[in-house]
Amino acid sequence: MAERPTGAVTFLFTDVEGSTQAWEQTPTEMDRALEVHDRVLRGAIESHGGYVFATGGDSFSAAFYQAVVDGEVLPAIFDRHIPGLVGAHLMKADRVENEEVEFTTIMWFESLDSVKNFMGEDYQRSRVPENAQASPVAIIGR
Repeated sequence: MAERPTGAVTFLFTDVEGSTQAWEQTPTEMDRALEVHDRVLRGAIESHGGYVFATGGDSFSAAFYQAVVDGEVLPAIFDRHIPGLVGAHLMKADRVENEEVEFTTIMWFESLDSVKNFMGEDYQRSRVPENAQASPVAIIGR
């Protein structure tokens, strides 16, 4: 298990989309799926130097050093050759008054059609499409 990061860190918050309905319809299968989900996600987080600081249901909260995002995650996104992706940048805002650090990932596309193809029909909603994830861990965005 990784040590708790200090200094500039990136936070990851995950949640399985549509899981409430899946739990209602197939609880036995979801129980098994959650075991696999937890094992895979925890392994991916820890193998990338992340620190899991909270879990609940099918969600994880973890922290990573900023260097992991800059040095591994963003390059892995570009390696996927996402159609229409022009660039991505991790922005950091230090909040001096409460000693917090906030990260936001900005992605540039060549056209609105490229955004729609990347994000799907609900393209205005903030999410990380599977084809943009650098690993099983979705650590892009807010």
